[in-house]
Amino acid sequence: MTDTFIEERRAGLERYLNRLAAHTAAARSEVLRVFLEADGNLRSNPQWRCLKPKILTPIQATNRLVRTLVGVRKTAPSPSEVVQPAMVGRDIYRLLHENVQQLRGSFKHSPLSAEEVALRDDTTLIEDAAGALHVALNRAEAWCRASASKADLLAETALALEALASYENSDTYGDAAATQALMVTAQAMQSCSQVSSAASSSSSTVIQPLRDHHAITPNVMSALHGRERQLLTVMTLKQDLEDKRARLSAAQLMPASQAKKIESLRTVVGQLEVSLAAAEAEYNRQLARNREEFQALRASRGAELTAMLGSLVAVQLKEEQQQLAIWQQLAQSLPQPAVTTAYMAQRDLHIGPVT
Repeated sequence: MTDTFIEERRAGLERYLNRLAAHTAAARSEVLRVFLEADGNLRSNPQWRCLKPKILTPIQATNRLVRTLVGVRKTAPSPSEVVQPAMVGRDIYRLLHENVQQLRGSFKHSPLSAEEVALRDDTTLIEDAAGALHVALNRAEAWCRASASKADLLAETALALEALASYENSDTYGDAAATQALMVTAQAMQSCSQVSSAASSSSSTVIQPLRDHHAITPNVMSALHGRERQLLTVMTLKQDLEDKRARLSAAQLMPASQAKKIESLRTVVGQLEVSLAAAEAEYNRQLARNREEFQALRASRGAELTAMLGSLVAVQLKEEQQQLAIWQQLAQSLPQPAVTTAYMAQRDLHIGPVT
């Protein structure tokens, strides 16, 4: 990798981190604060390790699944487990259990809140916007490449005209006026090439908000889907709690010999109640954060893309005006083209006009 490439990547990363730190919701993130302020290796930082959720190894995850299925381990997840996705903690049983409950339609009698419905509608809009941003970014990048290609083509044509002028100047029968015309035209094209090159570079910088919003969309979608997954955890825990309470009520009607079973069910019910409260609190936190971040994203995207378009138009207008001035100056320095030349008139006389 070249030094220039590394510097561009460094500048891009710094720009992204500055935008992230200035974000309304992200600026309050404890994870972001520790990430930016921690010195040295994050793995050895005690603050970072406290923020990192507990993740089971594949062997631990398999062992937990087997112990849960055979009844050795109680099925009630702990409060610290229900505030993170089952996939993150590699809790295979919980992941399967939640998906099975969803497929069975166990939650069809649990209506979604108006806020949840609105955010799910917004998620669909963001998915559509992601496709539109992808296409817009591709076309904008292609535009910048085309502008750079135009600059290269003008520079190559200028070199070709300079070579032709050198030939005219060295030829015994060369025309001094033609040599001069070729040279000034080559200089004009070289100037236009520099203008196009600068416009291409400026355009590439101007469309950075388009890149930023395109890049952040997957993270936005992940946060929105994370909230939906947390709601699934809440609904599953509610269903489990309802089932365990029903079993406890039925067991309490049985003989006293069921005392051990009743006590076990009471313990599970208590665990589920605590875990449900933690899961609901995490869901409400994510709901509020999603709503706040989505509103901030919508406002910033509209303002930044509008400003980007204004800057892009200004760059293109400046390029057109500078090149127009160069071409006009060139046109004034060159002789006005005649309708025909003596050579072409003679050529038309012998072989007829070209049709």
